[in-house]
Amino acid sequence: AIDTVVNYQIRDNNSLQNILKGNLQNASSVLLHNNPNLTDVSGLCNLFTNGTIDELTIHDNAPGFNSVQEIKDWCLTPTDDLPTYDAITIFPNPTSNEFFIDVPMELIRVGMMVDLLDISGVSHFSARLKSSVSRIPVSSLAPGLYFLRIAYDGRLVEVRKIVVE
Repeated sequence: AIDTVVNYQIRDNNSLQNILKGNLQNASSVLLHNNPNLTDVSGLCNLFTNGTIDELTIHDNAPGFNSVQEIKDWCLTPTDDLPTYDAITIFPNPTSNEFFIDVPMELIRVGMMVDLLDISGVSHFSARLKSSVSRIPVSSLAPGLYFLRIAYDGRLVEVRKIVVE
């Protein structure tokens, strides 16, 4: 099998403010250099979670976008400008076998993802929600506290606690 290497260079662009979702999701190498007006890198957030990125070089950009850690921090910082998730219901909680996530359809259409993590940060379930009520099985998990990360377009929006008994 032949591995496809997809390289992107985003550099020397004084007018670039946003790197949005698009072709970067399949990138294996990205150079982000000398973009002084950058304010939004949501298109890079999925690179950290989908495992396809092998090399990421970042420097000399706008403040807050000059290292891999700064990009990760930006991606994982909740923001108020994304859709509100107040209407999401999670039940039952605590649970021992499964729990359900009830989400309005307009939030499903904007690309909502969930990830269930244990307290050490290990993911036990990850999915893009496709229906208004989704079942999350937890019967194989050890009892304890888990965190349900809710993300929109790769950006963390909210974290909810789930107790498995």
